[in-house]
Amino acid sequence: MDQKIFLFGILIIAAFALIIAGALIPSQILPYPIKIIIYILAIFLDVLAFATRYYTYIMMPLFKQRKKNITLDVQEPYWIAGSNDAIVRKIGEEFIATTFILIPLYRSATEMSVDEKLSFGAQIGRLISINTEPVRYSTQLHVMDKEAYLSSIRDSLNMSENEIIELTQKNASQHELDNAKGRVTMWRNMMERMSIEQSFELMLYASVSASGTKEYEATSIVQQRARDLMSGISSTLGITTSIITGNEMLKVIEPDHLIPYSNVRKQINANISGEQNG
Repeated sequence: MDQKIFLFGILIIAAFALIIAGALIPSQILPYPIKIIIYILAIFLDVLAFATRYYTYIMMPLFKQRKKNITLDVQEPYWIAGSNDAIVRKIGEEFIATTFILIPLYRSATEMSVDEKLSFGAQIGRLISINTEPVRYSTQLHVMDKEAYLSSIRDSLNMSENEIIELTQKNASQHELDNAKGRVTMWRNMMERMSIEQSFELMLYASVSASGTKEYEATSIVQQRARDLMSGISSTLGITTSIITGNEMLKVIEPDHLIPYSNVRKQINANISGEQNG
């Protein structure tokens, strides 16, 4: 049945049902104000019924939706392989495994001479052609999570402050007290500087994928391709590459890991403080 006819029939039947209900139900059961509302609703349904001739493409999705859900991705979720060096996703009957290779390249074109730039460009050209399989090269800049480092500084600061208290109680010499106070000042300065400034990390990595009918087949193939690619990159650029493993892979596949929680919390607190002061 055509969608226009179907929707028109449903709305007309609903409108007539409301009119009949308002007319037949006694006023003792259904007061007049409620009957007036029912008649208005019936008129509204009639208007919608005749509007289906031109606006069915808008009305049908509204009537069909049942939940306020937004589909961000229709693909199957991924998981980390048992070898801890690849992510796996199942698409249909195939397993797709992907491995990420860290390329520790810290050279900048702004620091190179003209000849070095030409040589580096030739190296990149060879880098692209060393593998017959598709390879994706990516560069990513993200905020470093300094929470663990800041925690160690806090512990050192607390130890130094406790040391001053103990030395004072023991009537230690002024020289020992001055040394302890100097350490407290040093840790406080480091704490303030590291808390204010954000640190960024630049990652250059390559990703290669392989498919298979079984998970172990896909992971074994992608591991071999990754080893071949690592060998080619190392010989071309003269560096030592490594496979990104475990939770470190989340930095290149999960947006939440681009901005660590500690930095988000600090930013939120700063915004709240600014609003209160303003």
